Amino acid sequence: FFQALAVQKLGDFEKARAIFSSLADFACAKSKIEPQIDYFATSLPNFLLFHDDLARRNRIECAFLGALAHLGLGETALAQHELDQALSEDPNHLAALEIARWTRGGSQLASAKVEADSPR
Repeated sequence: FFQALAVQKLGDFEKARAIFSSLADFACAKSKIEPQIDYFATSLPNFLLFHDDLARRNRIECAFLGALAHLGLGETALAQHELDQALSEDPNHLAALEIARWTRGGSQLASAKVEADSPR
């Protein structure tokens, strides 16, 4: 997400759009995969200690990543829907809360400002 914003700031809007689209594709593909514990992951102690629901965690992560991708592509309504979905499952998801607050407040992405400032 931030890589695409940086690329946009540099003026390469096509490459940034490709990165945002790739993020959206990744989120969609990840949502269709049944999550499993990676026994070599550093987060394994969390799963064992807190009995985390992997499917729920995956749904939240995919919704959040999808929201970021849609936001970057200028699809604000879809982004808001994805953020609402993530927050309905985890009302304490700090990043989703911040992005939702930011978008509901009418703030625009840096990309919108860059496009307005760029020569035509």
